[in-house]
Amino acid sequence: MLQDFGLVSNVPYDYLHLVNLDVFKKMIHLWHNGPLHVRLSSQNIKQISDTLENIRQNIPLEFQKKPRSLLYFRQWKGTEFRLLLYYTGPIVFKNVLRTDVYENYLTLNIAMTILSSKMHCKNPQFINYARKLLSHFVTKFKFLYGSHNVSYNVHGLLYLVDDVEQFGPVDNFSAYRFENFLGKLKKKIRKDDKPSQQIARCYAEIETNLK
Repeated sequence: MLQDFGLVSNVPYDYLHLVNLDVFKKMIHLWHNGPLHVRLSSQNIKQISDTLENIRQNIPLEFQKKPRSLLYFRQWKGTEFRLLLYYTGPIVFKNVLRTDVYENYLTLNIAMTILSSKMHCKNPQFINYARKLLSHFVTKFKFLYGSHNVSYNVHGLLYLVDDVEQFGPVDNFSAYRFENFLGKLKKKIRKDDKPSQQIARCYAEIETNLK
């Protein structure tokens, strides 16, 4: 048994699944199929999608995925949601989303930018500002999208700053590196039968060849 291990305090939220693949993905879903006052028209969705397609060639090589049409967001990977949330969203959503919806998105954008920065995470003023932003985001989210859409993960944003204070920037404890390695493991599986044995055999062969 681990001594002084808190199942709550020592198990941080993973922002890949908390923010990128859940809260932000939910927002995009609600812009497609949510309440009428936040729903985008097909013309608006096409406008955003066209802009995303047009900026593909300008995305630096450091980004693993290039922007795709918003029509395919259900098939997007976490890195694609991160690219839109952090970088391209302020441009492609401006003057397309309703003003209060856009400002709510920007609140999440700024908060997550702070919590991803090694420099800002060491500054109590920035940390406190991020906490206020996320609290405001959750309150406004409930107002815009309805209390029935305030899921466990939306509520979990209120505690993300606590994790950053303890463990540092969100990338310090995210699942991205493990998801990337999982992709490498999947490539070593040649057939559906006994995947674990296939992976173990492959790495045993690699170790043998290195000796």
